Amino acid sequence: MAVDVDDLSIACNTRLAIEKFKQQLRAKFKIKDMGELRWLLSIEVKRDRATHTIAFSQAAYIERILCCFNLKDANLLSTLMDPHHQLTKAQCPSTPHEYKLMQGVPYQEAIGSLMYTTLGTHPDIAFAILFLSQFMQNPGRPHLEAVKRVF
Repeated sequence: MAVDVDDLSIACNTRLAIEKFKQQLRAKFKIKDMGELRWLLSIEVKRDRATHTIAFSQAAYIERILCCFNLKDANLLSTLMDPHHQLTKAQCPSTPHEYKLMQGVPYQEAIGSLMYTTLGTHPDIAFAILFLSQFMQNPGRPHLEAVKRVF
């Protein structure tokens, strides 16, 4: 059973066990049965009973964050990070003018959004996100370009 604020998701081996549990809940609380699970914490749940599979997708969440960070036109790449490209603290802003140019760039928000995606359905981007997160206090332009590659 998973509980998110006032939402409850139930998983069990049999439908009978689920129905019995729902009856016990109804005896104590007023509940609204929303049917089969379709969404959970911005993750789409797709169940195929014929093949006995469950698939999870954050495509809608990813689309939303692409729009939020103006990356709808970003090109898909086969590699998240160029293994030969170096990102260092020396590339971070060091002058007042450079700091001002980076002010208002939502680098931390982008990394946070990608971290949630990593935890939900995309562990394949974990290394890139962990690497980029070390620059969250003072990101520079090269770091932003690397974030765009992950999106």
